[in-house]
Amino acid sequence: MRGFFFRPIDIAGLVVFRIAFGVLMAWETLRYLALGWVKDHYVLPVLLLKYLGFWWLETPQSPVIYGVFAIMAASGLGIALGAHYRLSVAAFLLTHSYAFLLAGELYLNHGYLLSLVALLLLFMPAHRALSVDARRDPALYANTIERWPVLLLAGLLAVVYAYGGIAKLNGDWLAGEPIRHWLADAAKDLPALTAVLTSEACVGVIVYGGLAFDLGIVPLLVVRRTRALAVALSCAFHLTNALIFHIGVFPWFMLAATTLFFSPSWPRRAPLIGKDLDRVLAAPRTARTTGMSRLALAAFASLFALVQLLVPLRHWLYPGDVAWTEEGHFFSWRMKLRDKRGRVTFRVVARDGGASSRFDPASELTRDQLAKLLTKPDFILYYAHVLRDRYRRAHGHDVSVYADAFASLNYRPEQRMLKPSVDLASVAPSLAPSDWILPLVSGPYDASPTPR
Repeated sequence: MRGFFFRPIDIAGLVVFRIAFGVLMAWETLRYLALGWVKDHYVLPVLLLKYLGFWWLETPQSPVIYGVFAIMAASGLGIALGAHYRLSVAAFLLTHSYAFLLAGELYLNHGYLLSLVALLLLFMPAHRALSVDARRDPALYANTIERWPVLLLAGLLAVVYAYGGIAKLNGDWLAGEPIRHWLADAAKDLPALTAVLTSEACVGVIVYGGLAFDLGIVPLLVVRRTRALAVALSCAFHLTNALIFHIGVFPWFMLAATTLFFSPSWPRRAPLIGKDLDRVLAAPRTARTTGMSRLALAAFASLFALVQLLVPLRHWLYPGDVAWTEEGHFFSWRMKLRDKRGRVTFRVVARDGGASSRFDPASELTRDQLAKLLTKPDFILYYAHVLRDRYRRAHGHDVSVYADAFASLNYRPEQRMLKPSVDLASVAPSLAPSDWILPLVSGPYDASPTPR
C-alpha cells in the first residue's frame, strides 16, 4: 500500500491541472469584478446572511472586499504561473474561503469544492515544473512526483460525484421534480428547444441519466477501456449544465479535473503542447517526501478523507427531510435537488410589555438574499437575531422575535415551516436538531410544468 501511494509518476498531468485551476480561478474572480457582482453581492446589501458557526464574521468596508477579490485574482494567476506558488495558493485559499463564508446567500457546492482543492494544492509539489519558481531555482525542478497528490485530488472528485449521485436517490428526484419545472423554465430562453425540454422523455433522460452519470462516471474514468466514453459523457453532461443552468466556472473546472483520472503523462501525447512538454520536462529528477513528512502526510490525508466521507452523511443525525429542514444540507454535495419558494414576516414584541411590530425582510434584503432567507430556517434564525440586536440598540430594551414562515418544496402546496409561537430571539444557534422546525407534510406536486 505504501508503494502504491508513493510510487513515482510523471508530473505533467498535475502541472497541467495546476495551470488550468489557476487560470479558471483568475477568470472567475475577474468576472465578478468586471460584471459588478462584487458590488451587487458584497457592497450594496445592508447585511450578509451568515452560516451557522460564522455569525461572528464581520462584513468589511467596500475597499477591503475589493482588495480581497483583487488578491484572489492575482493569486489565481500566481498559481497558474507557478510564481511564489505556496504563497499564491495560501492567498487564494484564504481570500476565496473568506468571501465564500462571508455571504451564505451565495452558497454553491463548487465554492466549497474550490476551497478544498486549494487546501490540497497547498501541500502538493505542483510547481516543480513549468513554473516561474522552477525557472528561478533550477534545484526545485522535478519531472516526476510521488503518486499521492493525484490520488488525493481524484479521490475528492470521486466523493463529490458519488455523494451527488446518492443524494439523487430520493422520491422527488425519481419522480422528476424539480427538473420537470426547471426544464420548462429553461425553455423560455431556448424557444427552439421548447418541445424537447418540455417532453417527459427529456425529463427522464436528465433524471436517470444524471443519476447514472454521478454514480458511474468515476469507474468509467478509472478503467482505461471506458475512459474515452467517460470523457465524451463528461463533456456532454457539463456542457449541458453550462448551457441550461448557468452555474459559472463549475462545469469548466469539472472538465479540467476529469484529466486527473488520465495517465499522469497524458499531456506529453496531447496535440500542440506534447513536444514542448517533452523538451521542458526532459531531465529526470523526482520530488520525494521524507519519512517524517510521509507520516505527517498520512495523518493529514486520513483526516481529510474521514471528514469528506462523514460530513455529507450528517443529515441522517437529524429528523425529517433534509431538503425541508436544511439541517445537514450545506457542504454535502446535494446538488440541484430541490426548488423551494417561501414567504416570511417577523413579529417583534417588546419584552417589557410594550407594543409589537411586524417587519418584512423584503424591505432591506436583495432578491438573492430574500430567496435564500425565505426557505432556510438557519438563515431565518440568524435574521431574527439581527432584528433582536437592532431593536435592542435602537430602543434600549430586549425584544422577542417570532417568524410566520411558509414554504413550498418541489412544487408541493405551501405549508407552514416554523412554529410561530417560538421566540427565535431566545433560540441559541446550535448543531442540535431544531425542534422549532415543523415536519414536512407530504402532498401532491403541482401538475403544471409552468414555473411560478
